[in-house]
Amino acid sequence: MIQQTLFAWSLFCSLYSISYLLYKLRLKLTDAFFLFFPFLFVYLGFTSIILSFFQSFTGSGMLLLQHGILLISFIDIFMHPSPSMPLRLKSRVTSIMHKLHGVFEQPYIFLTALTTLILLLTSYGIRYYTPVTDFDDKMYRASTPLYWIQNKSIF
Repeated sequence: MIQQTLFAWSLFCSLYSISYLLYKLRLKLTDAFFLFFPFLFVYLGFTSIILSFFQSFTGSGMLLLQHGILLISFIDIFMHPSPSMPLRLKSRVTSIMHKLHGVFEQPYIFLTALTTLILLLTSYGIRYYTPVTDFDDKMYRASTPLYWIQNKSIF
């Protein structure tokens, strides 16, 4: 239970840091959408390389570095507050809600979104409770990160 909580907190730290960086770059929503995953890979690569230089590529080292990055973003928020930020956020949320309301009035789009959500949650549940039994999962996908963690470095 503690490992899952730490993973969720680590995931929150990384997603918040990347979202804040995309916000600071003042990108349009469509550009930010397509740049989110490349930024995520760069973020993970950056943190892994930095931790590998100091031979501290462990869970606690990763959380410590992520908290440092999160602290930098919080300091930036408090040093450069934007008085219109809550108004812009509220107007953006209401415009997105109006767009979604128009999209979900059509029954086929709503049914497709609901079916996709159900399939994703079912797939997640099956994968969560199923042990790793495939050859590829055991020989590569599970062993390589474990080797990195054991040696505390990706090099």
